[in-house]
Amino acid sequence: MKSDNKILWRLLLGALLLIYVVLTTLIFIYKEKIKVVDQQLMAENKTKYPKGTNKSKTKYNKQEHENEVKKLETKLQKTPEDADAHFTLAQSYMQNKSTQQKALRHLQKTIELNNKHPQKKIIELWIKKLRNSQ
Repeated sequence: MKSDNKILWRLLLGALLLIYVVLTTLIFIYKEKIKVVDQQLMAENKTKYPKGTNKSKTKYNKQEHENEVKKLETKLQKTPEDADAHFTLAQSYMQNKSTQQKALRHLQKTIELNNKHPQKKIIELWIKKLRNSQ
């Protein structure tokens, strides 16, 4: 009887150890995927946006940024169903920690308006990242 209990405990311990290893591996893989996506986004943004909009290469102009945000907000007041405007505004809001909740709302609205958005996978990853940072 005691040997049966020892076997059961060893099996249970082995199963728990296996679950731990699998979960740890999945978390590591997920974090690496996020790093790869972030690197891809940075590379894409360098080619997609004209010179002078990359904050890392030029001095960040807060006034220009605020003006662009205001233009996008005005555009969304006129055309609230514009998924691309929501996406662009979300990207602007993501640059500042204090406006990341606004970014989250606009990313969610982008997917709601255009479920087949070309950047859907990236948007979904950003949404998860922003939700986890709350």
